[in-house]
Amino acid sequence: MDILLAVLASLAQWITSYLGWRVTVDGVRPERRKLYEALFILGGIVGTIAIGLTAYRTNAVAVTQNHSHVDFVDPGILPRIPGQVLLPFRENEIPTINIGFAVFGPVLIKSDFTALRLFVRDAPIGDADIPNELALFKKAKADDYKLSTDNTMLPGPDGAYFPMTTDKPLTKEQAMALNTRHAALCVTGMTVWRDNTGRYETNVCQCLIVGIEPYSPWQTASCHNKETKLK
Repeated sequence: MDILLAVLASLAQWITSYLGWRVTVDGVRPERRKLYEALFILGGIVGTIAIGLTAYRTNAVAVTQNHSHVDFVDPGILPRIPGQVLLPFRENEIPTINIGFAVFGPVLIKSDFTALRLFVRDAPIGDADIPNELALFKKAKADDYKLSTDNTMLPGPDGAYFPMTTDKPLTKEQAMALNTRHAALCVTGMTVWRDNTGRYETNVCQCLIVGIEPYSPWQTASCHNKETKLK
């Protein structure tokens, strides 16, 4: 595309230069005056559009190169912490997991706030259920979106990690349901951050379902690691 735009700009310049030369050398016969005017205007328009599109594409590439990404890391591969849940689930246990994200990209970011929720969700779990839970959680945290900090984070695997627990200990029924895949331990939430290109939100939407193998019991919903540019 960039090569085509360069060719069009060069061609338009050549056309207008050639027409100018012909006018200077031979003059313009009256019957061709309108044709020459149309060709001059066409060459000018094509050249202007080609140069403008080239400048726009160059700026878009520069912006993309200055944009980083934030991704939540699968809790199953994070370092274990004291009290972290070990299967099977047990009555009166307070599940605790390490939830975190890392920065990937060419530039540092500033992390404004992170809000997370760990909870037990009845199974079977449809793909729409967790996004709905996330939407409700966002609504409850609406005031947090006004926060702005100077908490700088560099790109790399050493991100930010948060030990999270459920609000209450597991009941006997919850523990049994989790162990038999009739319920799931889910985490939803978001982190809001900034880089040179704007302010963004990245979501976490994952559920631990016992017995899902071979790689990880953590299943992701459509909203997981979804990046949205905020106004």
